[in-house]
Amino acid sequence: MRFAVLGAGSYGTAIATHIQNLNLETVTWNRSSGQPIDDAIANADVLVLGVPAQSMREFLSHIDTDLPVINLAKGIEVTGLKRMSEVVSETLGSNPYAILSGPSFAKDIVAGHPVGLTLASKNKTLRNQIQSLLNSDVFDIKVSDDVAGVELGGALKNVFAIGAGMLDGLGCGDSMAGDWFTRSMVEMRDVGQVLGGKWSTFSGRSGLGDLAITCTESSRNFRFGRAFASSGSIEEAIAIAGPTVEGVSTLKAVHSITQRKGMMTPIIRVLYQTVHEGSISPNEFLTEIRRLDSKRPKEGASTGSVVMRRFLPKFWYRRRK
Repeated sequence: MRFAVLGAGSYGTAIATHIQNLNLETVTWNRSSGQPIDDAIANADVLVLGVPAQSMREFLSHIDTDLPVINLAKGIEVTGLKRMSEVVSETLGSNPYAILSGPSFAKDIVAGHPVGLTLASKNKTLRNQIQSLLNSDVFDIKVSDDVAGVELGGALKNVFAIGAGMLDGLGCGDSMAGDWFTRSMVEMRDVGQVLGGKWSTFSGRSGLGDLAITCTESSRNFRFGRAFASSGSIEEAIAIAGPTVEGVSTLKAVHSITQRKGMMTPIIRVLYQTVHEGSISPNEFLTEIRRLDSKRPKEGASTGSVVMRRFLPKFWYRRRK
């Protein structure tokens, strides 16, 4: 099987390196390569999309192919409020689709450090075939059919990592980091289930696992939040963190979605007001989140609540607003 990795950012390059190390034929394409993209696609059996989420629709609009697609982008489209599988479907068509996501930094993949990822696809043949091809002693892939859950976990963790970075920049201490982590998981599951994901997915690699590492220094989203805490400027914080901070755009998209659905999401709501509106200062954002979150005084959920969340999430989360 021949792979074409389209987009040579740090993560796309890392995945291409791993595939090449498995002695699988791989072509890496980017805009500056000088190679026509049609040539890269024509010589491939599978396309790996290493394009940022907000550029995905425009990029795919210039491609005509029925090849299977493996997406690496972690974000929700701001303009259409769509997940990446929906963008691929609307631009390419009914191509077999998979998303590869989970707790992994490009530097660790390139260094050959052990990582564990989730590959989600509705196409059983595709997900099992890719799992078999890309698994190795250090690159462990688990498969899932919950495309929505894996996509949402990977997108939402970037949003919550911004808040974790802000707390670090404000000097809130190590204990607060643990509390932020657990409250973020509450909100990730709430939003994720309403938008079609499964509860169990958010406890796995592409939810809990990815959130854990993204709330650290190695994450651009975390570094953005920390810089924003002192500068209060998106532009200045991006200049410090790096050019691709997916959480900034995803925050805007997921805020629109949750407000439209009338959901109770204190973290998303207040982060949006802080980062995009500027109506709440970084020094005030934790106090405001806790004020809103005080409407949920109990820790954990009853058996009845868990059942309602599983089978009637859209009703349940509106009810709790």
